[in-house]
Amino acid sequence: MVADREAVSRGGKTAPEIGPENLGKRKFLRGLMGLTVAGLVVSVATIIKSLVPGRKTGGEYVPTVKEGDLLVYAEGERKNQLLNADDLKIGDAILVYPKGKEDNYANIIQVIREEVGSFREPTVIEWTDKGYVAYSAICTHLSCTVTWKKRTEIKASHIHCNCHDSVFDPLRGGIVLAGPAPEAVPQVPIQVTSAGQIMIRGEFEGPVGPRV
Repeated sequence: MVADREAVSRGGKTAPEIGPENLGKRKFLRGLMGLTVAGLVVSVATIIKSLVPGRKTGGEYVPTVKEGDLLVYAEGERKNQLLNADDLKIGDAILVYPKGKEDNYANIIQVIREEVGSFREPTVIEWTDKGYVAYSAICTHLSCTVTWKKRTEIKASHIHCNCHDSVFDPLRGGIVLAGPAPEAVPQVPIQVTSAGQIMIRGEFEGPVGPRV
């Protein structure tokens, strides 16, 4: 009776009891909201991932560089033409691909010509030939293609990533000199053939691509 009088004093209606049906609806709505939020999170994560340049499935790159591969220009008027050792002067560098494997970005390489005897550890000296050295041209930060910064003083020339200003030392195994890149660009063994072309002698010394 007291409860009825209180209900009447608030407008004459008693509050409806929450039955099993209403509880079921609430649980359903909460579950639906949870799925919506989860879907939104996945969508945002996918968008963010797509903004990272050049990422492959799983964030990994799989080069197919093998011993015996000859190198061709990766860009410019001579794109896909064979690289001759004499095309480079001391202090020059060029972006190349193994011939016939140009469709795989993981294969892109930067060949550099320096003075004979100028390389220092951790460069693998026996992987150089006649002053030529080669590294992966993929930055170990976020996989941008590196470029070459030629200086008047040859020893000051360096491998440079324009995306976030990482700098690598071509005379010391491609180690990081500056910027956010966490690791050196991996070296790949090369040699100058009797025909004056540059040939791959083996695989990269380590994984190519981003290390973040």
